[in-house]
Amino acid sequence: MPAVARPCVLPGKTGRLRVCVVGVDDGDSDSQEARCAGLRQAGHHVQFLGPAKISGLYAPTHSYLPLRSLRVYHWLARQDFDLVVFADDFGLGYYSFVARDLGLAFTGTTLAVLADTCLAFDLENNRQFPQGRTHIEQDFLESQSMARADALVSADPAFTRWAAAAGWRLPARDVGDMADIPGGGRQPGTRSELPFISVCLTTFNRPQMLEQAVQSLTRQTYGRFEVILVDDGSTDPGMATCLQRLAADFENRHWTILRQDNAGVAAARDRAIRAAKGDYVLLMDDDNLALAHELERFAQAAANSGADILTCIPGRHPQSDVGPDAVAQLPGSDPLHPLCGVDWTPVGHCLSLAAMVNCLGDCNALYRRSMMLELGGYGGERRSSFEDFTYLLRAVTQGYRLEVVPEILFLYRRHRQSRSMRDNLFFSHVDSLGPLAEMMPKELWPLLLMARRDWYGRHMQQAVTDDQG
Repeated sequence: MPAVARPCVLPGKTGRLRVCVVGVDDGDSDSQEARCAGLRQAGHHVQFLGPAKISGLYAPTHSYLPLRSLRVYHWLARQDFDLVVFADDFGLGYYSFVARDLGLAFTGTTLAVLADTCLAFDLENNRQFPQGRTHIEQDFLESQSMARADALVSADPAFTRWAAAAGWRLPARDVGDMADIPGGGRQPGTRSELPFISVCLTTFNRPQMLEQAVQSLTRQTYGRFEVILVDDGSTDPGMATCLQRLAADFENRHWTILRQDNAGVAAARDRAIRAAKGDYVLLMDDDNLALAHELERFAQAAANSGADILTCIPGRHPQSDVGPDAVAQLPGSDPLHPLCGVDWTPVGHCLSLAAMVNCLGDCNALYRRSMMLELGGYGGERRSSFEDFTYLLRAVTQGYRLEVVPEILFLYRRHRQSRSMRDNLFFSHVDSLGPLAEMMPKELWPLLLMARRDWYGRHMQQAVTDDQG
């Protein structure tokens, strides 16, 4: 039976509202049509973003939930809806909720979840166990989407009771019809002053790549930053010429060049961090490129959220010569790179997932400098090429807040000189489990090793493929 028409209550909104329901096809579900009847009969415009259309966004088609969620966010952020409801497959809303909480999109837009079930609820009712990484990831995206939503639309009290008992944080409003969703969006909190940022750029024997990296920093749309460049004992004669060429421009911009004996990338980063003047530090490797809006978007997210660490979506550098191809192309804000390939999709602070894969992000991220000093520097074993993942994991296990900006802000170059493609993969994986091991009894160490086995196997297989290529 169709729902009874009622006035839609979206405070501060008058006239015809633009509503998007994500996750169901237009006209394909009688039950969803019934739930939307109140909105449509009140004269509001309701648009469906169904599975078929989601698959066609920023092709090629891909079934991976974080990538689909990322595509949905980028599409929605370019629209102008008053109300967005994520229905059924509501984990699709994850990156949209994160972007709203970082103050990057959806100001004044109400974001809600419509659900009578979820993956974990279904698994429990069917007496099934999770089947690995993708289930852990989906559970995280669903629970976080629920926690960040303005309202929950659910007709099944059993589901909401289960979610509360499972420790999920539920929206303050639980309503039975979309026409009852509170409007006006979540009001932004007090915004801090946009921070001064110190870009800590480390280099070793890659003069051409370094010059490209520095050039990308001169194109930034954000002005409140400095660059601290540390040469980690380069032996390539071309590096001396490169640094000499950069010196005058650095001096004019009040940027800094430091040199040290070769001590490894972690020691070079620590040297730059100690010399930094910024409230926040952005770590950058010499083989990557900063997109023109990287510092601006990071600064906005930091000021709006107060997060201690902000990572982002790494884009695939067009000059990469190893590794898998980009899984999708997304529109960007840098005129030199209007389309960027998605390299991989970190989702954020999920410790159970971090035991299996790096879900936190790349070292090219924004860090609160006081946090870095409290943690005692970057550190890490020189034999490990995962010191960035280990550091991020150490920070979140000690209670610091990490968020992922769901946008491509830099281009990650995969190439044969990269340390991550060389030897010591096994010890890199083992060392990166250290922060989690400190939280657990020693008797459970074999479980951590077992959880990491599949990712290590995939990583090793890719390294062998790259060597053969």
